[in-house]
Formats: sequence, structure tokens, C-alpha cells
Amino acid sequence: MTTYSPLINSEKITIISNCNIRIIYFILFIIVTLQACCIAYMIILAKIAENINLFDLNTTETNEYIDKFKIIIDSVCGTMIKC
Repeated sequence: MTTYSPLINSEKITIISNCNIRIIYFILFIIVTLQACCIAYMIILAKIAENINLFDLNTTETNEYIDKFKIIIDSVCGTMIKC
């Protein structure tokens, strides 16, 4: 039977590896928690967005802008384009 001497810093190596594993688990826990919060936030925003009707939002202002745009086009075409 052969005898051997233990590594010089074998105790420190196991302590460091245990700390590294705990740090990795902690970082993974934070990442998973942040992802869960982001998904919940996106679901809440999607539910809020379902109730918004964009077609009826500013119909009066849209019609006014279209009428003004038509007037501008008519005046530009009437003064700058010569047949």
C-alpha cells in the first residue's frame, strides 16, 4: 500500500468551488426571476393593449389633417405644375 501526501491547498480548493457554485446558482436565480417579471409585464401590457381601439382614437383630428393635406396638395399642384 502506498502512502501519498494530500494536496497543499485541497481544503481551500473545495471552499472556493462551493462558493463558485453558490454564486452561479444565485446569478441563475436572479436571471430567472428577471425573466419571469418581464414575461408578466409583457402579458399585462398585452391585456391592456387588447382594449385599445386604434381606429376610433383620433378620427376627427385625422379627418381634419386629411382635409388640410388635400388643400396643400391642391395649392401646390395648382401653382407649381404647369401643363
